[in-house]
Amino acid sequence: MDWTAFRNLYSVCPADTFSAVYTAQFLWCRYTPFSPDQMKLIISFCFLNLTIQLSAQTKVVEFEGGYLTVMVANKWESTESKRTLSLTQKIVNENLQITYAFADGSTLDDFYKTYVSESFPEEFEGFKIIEEKSQTINGRKFKSILFNTRQYGREYQTIVYLTMNNDLGYAFIGTSTPSQMNSVASEFYDIISSVTFLTPGQKEIVKDENLEQVYGKKWLLYSQDFGFGNLPVTGDSQIYFELIDDNIIQSKTDNSEKCDVPFEYDNSKNEIKFLCRGRNLTKQILKVSSATLITKEVDELGETIERTYKASK
Repeated sequence: MDWTAFRNLYSVCPADTFSAVYTAQFLWCRYTPFSPDQMKLIISFCFLNLTIQLSAQTKVVEFEGGYLTVMVANKWESTESKRTLSLTQKIVNENLQITYAFADGSTLDDFYKTYVSESFPEEFEGFKIIEEKSQTINGRKFKSILFNTRQYGREYQTIVYLTMNNDLGYAFIGTSTPSQMNSVASEFYDIISSVTFLTPGQKEIVKDENLEQVYGKKWLLYSQDFGFGNLPVTGDSQIYFELIDDNIIQSKTDNSEKCDVPFEYDNSKNEIKFLCRGRNLTKQILKVSSATLITKEVDELGETIERTYKASK
């Protein structure tokens, strides 16, 4: 290669910084009929186009606790906490939260009445309804509300979509400024349209030492601790569970509220997860021996509780 010509590229195509960009510019200038100013326009256009393409790329985000996935643009960052998946952007005041609650047999209309109609006017300062409607998105029924609110002296606009799945009520809450909502509402809608609800038990179970010890026994609830001390459990409050193949069987001792469903196992947390009577339940194995099992669980009411089981066989 003619390094003299390479060193003289700045006189041919001026540049402030020696970089791959200007190397490309030099090659274009040397071997194409475009002028330096034309080349600057071409390269600027190429990088603008690349930026647009990168911002349009998407990714799948899993809401593990809520058993669903959504498709979002790469600009969104996700954080999962108890019962909530938050999607945020660093440079704008836009966010979308996905949360769920136990519906306990309620209909979508019941859920909307409890979650929105009876709660929002009290929860949000400056609450003012702009639009309410019912719609079907990809075959699933939703109810939505668009409203104005005020926080710390600033005006915001929020759109909420509600739907039901497996006796769980889901809320998709998108927030922006009033001036920006028209432009971002369609993006919120696209994210909600991309929702795929998952069924527990779809992931392959990889047994470890802890899970192996849980298999082959019927575990009877002996005591539990809600944070106020360990209390014995007797009578109607007693439950039992056992693992058989890829299923978990759980019931009260009188065989009421029985579930026989697939489960998943998170090896990183030593946690059994399953869907029982419309509720997402978990049993994190804290300690296990041949006769005793101690777990940290999310129970039927969504409460976190520590439980001690005794092996009955």
